Amino acid sequence: GGLRLAQAACKRFYEFCMEKGVALPKRNFTLSYDTNVPRQVGLAGSSAIVTAAMRALMAFYNLDESHIAEPFLPSLVLSVEAELGIVAGLQDRVVQ
Repeated sequence: GGLRLAQAACKRFYEFCMEKGVALPKRNFTLSYDTNVPRQVGLAGSSAIVTAAMRALMAFYNLDESHIAEPFLPSLVLSVEAELGIVAGLQDRVVQ
């Protein structure tokens, strides 16, 4: 469910920042979500949750497009879903 998505998004966000040499200060945060998109009906609910989590983390750590370029964000989100075994296409992330 959504908790797995949020946790995987945080993990991948951290990994990406470490790969790119972006230092993240040690700060606590709470990440929660609410959705009315039904599961497994093809409405890109998982990509919406992961995209929102990535954008929230970027805002929390004061990162902008110089850190994670807007055109790269869909691929980053897709990598989270792929890691969880979610079958998805890139088109869902591009519109979000």
